[in-house]
Amino acid sequence: MNTDAQGIIGAAMSLFAAMTWAGDLPPDKYKEWTTQQEIYVPMRDGVRLSTDVALPKGATGRLPTILIRTPYDRDRLDALMRYDMYLKQGYAVVLQNERGRFFSEGDYSNYLQGASKDGYDTIDWIAKQPWSNGKVGTFGCSSPGEQQWPMAAANHPAHAAMIPYASGTAVGSIPGNETRGAFYRGGVPWIGMWAWWYSQLAASERLLLPADSTPEQRVRLRNTYSLTSTNFSMTPS
Repeated sequence: MNTDAQGIIGAAMSLFAAMTWAGDLPPDKYKEWTTQQEIYVPMRDGVRLSTDVALPKGATGRLPTILIRTPYDRDRLDALMRYDMYLKQGYAVVLQNERGRFFSEGDYSNYLQGASKDGYDTIDWIAKQPWSNGKVGTFGCSSPGEQQWPMAAANHPAHAAMIPYASGTAVGSIPGNETRGAFYRGGVPWIGMWAWWYSQLAASERLLLPADSTPEQRVRLRNTYSLTSTNFSMTPS
């Protein structure tokens, strides 16, 4: 990863750490959890999105849920998102790749592709699960933060809370300020950041699976092959 990108992600991690540990958390309720990987959650247009569900081990009754939707590699998210702290406090955690990313079906032809409708449909799916108490909070940094805004605008009744931190990094403009977040300097595109980001998320080719692939097959492929470019890391190196 180039130095500029490392600095941005490092700053986001520092911001999150400051937010997370500003006050003491209650003692952990759970120390272990179970994870079901590569569930296909259907959207209203028939596209199925690759989804993982983690539940605190030993928890009884219905649980509130934290939803993280992302275009990034879910297997590398914990160092940045620290979603394990929610599991320890008794929340269910749902991780989902946006359409057209990794094993999620559909096309990622536009930024935040389907964030509103797909987010709504995913929350609706969560609220109907036997482990859910019908309350869903959304969480994420940068792109996983930005996609929460159109999801919230869909106004699903089960969407109870959201933490879209470090969102809006390249959205809109401020009079007298030409940076537009992380992507411009003096009105000129910041090539170092653009090139890194688009090399990962604007690829025109990706692995496509047969429609009848099973969760077990997808997990085996996920554990055997990396769908992320070798020069990409979710954390500074």
